[in-house]
Amino acid sequence: MSAAAPLARRLVAIFDPYAPDAAVLDMALRLGAPSRVTLHALFVEETEAMTLGSLPWAREVTLATGEARPLRATAVERELQRSAASARALFEAVAPGLAGARFELVRGRLAAELARVAADASAVLLGWPPAPRRSRAWARTVTTALVALRVPIVGLVASRTDPSGLLVLEAGTRPGPGRALARRLSPGQPRRIALQHGPCSARSLLERARRESLGTLLIEREALEAADELICELALRWSGSILVVD
Repeated sequence: MSAAAPLARRLVAIFDPYAPDAAVLDMALRLGAPSRVTLHALFVEETEAMTLGSLPWAREVTLATGEARPLRATAVERELQRSAASARALFEAVAPGLAGARFELVRGRLAAELARVAADASAVLLGWPPAPRRSRAWARTVTTALVALRVPIVGLVASRTDPSGLLVLEAGTRPGPGRALARRLSPGQPRRIALQHGPCSARSLLERARRESLGTLLIEREALEAADELICELALRWSGSILVVD
């Protein structure tokens, strides 16, 4: 992979079902040349959320006030439908500039849909919720899928990533795919690229990112597979984007 050539041809962008954001589309387009990209944008109405809403004891808690109220399946469905309409509008704003693009709305399980759309993809990118809304169960589901997907680039894209720098977690000391991807994401005005060699802890990565204003984490898959719990801990606490690259 080189900084000049497009890294991806078939891109899959999956919206955060509760707060769809254009950042996941922007990241997808930065990975490929728009004139030669096939973009598959996907919105998943999660059946787990609807099932939870049908349970008599289910409650939703307002973060600002701590107020708890009954969670209804009909309310969950209406919220997902509003989010789907918002995601479609975001997609339609960029679709005219692409040679091949389609928006798909499905109802199902996120992990299963990730596996379904990954076949032959160059990159699978998932818009993810802000840190206060992440749970360990959600992080485990998503990061397990990230590790399992065998595509060149797979990742979580934050809506508000500090653009000042990138942190590359490399499997070894020789230049690898992480550096190539970092250069691709820093065209025109180069962003700071910091290098970290594994193994290391989630805490050390988080501390360095805060200290050096690094908003995007690029992990070489070989380094990730050597630390099973690293990606889950990062998914709970990392506020920027995380990309895994082969």
